[in-house]
Amino acid sequence: MRITGITIRNILRAHAQIKERIWYTEEKAYRYAKFFVTPANTDEWKKISEKCTKYVILFKIIFYYGGVLILIYQDLISGMERLGSTKRDICMHGIGISPEKVHENVIIAPWWEPSYIPDIGTAEYLSESDFPSVKVWNITSDTAEMTYIKAGIGAPVLMEAILTLGVTSCQQIVFIGSVGALDDNIGIGDIVIPEYSVCGDGASRYISSDSLNNGDIFGEKAYPNTDLFNKSKKVTERICKEKNVKWHLGRTFSIDTVFAQFIHLDEILNMGCNTIEMETAASFRAARLADIPITALFSVSDNTVINKSLINSRIQEEMEYRRYVCRELFPKIILDIFGNKNVVSLSI
Repeated sequence: MRITGITIRNILRAHAQIKERIWYTEEKAYRYAKFFVTPANTDEWKKISEKCTKYVILFKIIFYYGGVLILIYQDLISGMERLGSTKRDICMHGIGISPEKVHENVIIAPWWEPSYIPDIGTAEYLSESDFPSVKVWNITSDTAEMTYIKAGIGAPVLMEAILTLGVTSCQQIVFIGSVGALDDNIGIGDIVIPEYSVCGDGASRYISSDSLNNGDIFGEKAYPNTDLFNKSKKVTERICKEKNVKWHLGRTFSIDTVFAQFIHLDEILNMGCNTIEMETAASFRAARLADIPITALFSVSDNTVINKSLINSRIQEEMEYRRYVCRELFPKIILDIFGNKNVVSLSI
């Protein structure tokens, strides 16, 4: 939910309704504030956060506005801690390893394993979590150390893994995986970087609001981190030009079903979407909530609008080209993103 027209009066009224206070620095207040306000209101919010900090009444960033109670990450953690769980418990349950084993750079994928992009570095398998679909490796290359998480297919498991990373030292995430094209100019094997993902999943509502009755965000857009998106776009453009590979900006629809998606494609196309997959709307929202910059890198697996869907008509040549792009280009792009030491802003 992105709120416009915020005034100091609204803020103080909201704070009075909450009755709880958490003390934040001005820098952190501004960071969280940008979660909620549109770019047009950023200057207004900065003035508000400065005033609130000055009077040491910077309200808890769960606040009540327009009937919707907004959620912050710490409340998810507090909900488990009050029942006896520690951060180590949370991490072990979520991804199967202890928090200190997670590197600052994280690759997360629904079903690809490191062997899918073998030149990424030397992989050390760590452990399986309580959930058989979740596997974790630590990877070492000449330029970066990374943790690689195979989380499983679908929004709920990706959301769980990314929320878990909030209790680790993770500083940035690159999501990698497959995407279906909905544009006849996007070929199988091409690379797509999503500008945003439209929520068509059910998992996102559990982290959109503290109230399930007011948490329906179906059809809303979720965005990657601006700085990391721009960095990945710049790196991808350069490497694709060197290798003569096509890449595209994606306007993605995140859906919960493959079987039932086809009957809804006209409506999805009317939303302006040119790609479709299952996880990034929830992933972007979870990463934003956990305060971790994220971007995504897709490989096009199919194109329904030219009758090359996941279940029919893809030819061997197209699939070989796709494997080449994944094996040869994806490692280069990811390592360049992680190897660049420029600071990534937590703004969205």
